[in-house]
Amino acid sequence: MALTPYHNIIGIAPVTLIAPGDGVKNIDSVSISNIHEKYGVIVDLYVGTNSTSGSAAKLYYLMKGKYLQPGDNIVVNHKGLKFNNTMVSDYGLFIKLGSYSDDAASNCKVDVLISRG
Repeated sequence: MALTPYHNIIGIAPVTLIAPGDGVKNIDSVSISNIHEKYGVIVDLYVGTNSTSGSAAKLYYLMKGKYLQPGDNIVVNHKGLKFNNTMVSDYGLFIKLGSYSDDAASNCKVDVLISRG
């Protein structure tokens, strides 16, 4: 499957940016921008496997609990982005958002741009 380089994410549910088995290679960087006008957002970015029957997914965090103020941006260019992604049993790239606000689900808004070489 082809890479989808641009994502608009709203909410607190984990989102698959690159699914295991998509065959995406050569990820250079991931840019994450908080696009909410008023609220900050907490970002977890990780590579991981899908859970299988009887075993939990394996997760490896590139960024955990990173707080971004409204309008803030962070670029992650880490060798951990060079993961094996050819088979469904391999790794994917995921993001999960959180917030300190009362209505976290609607106040978590980021744009994600994935670049590869």
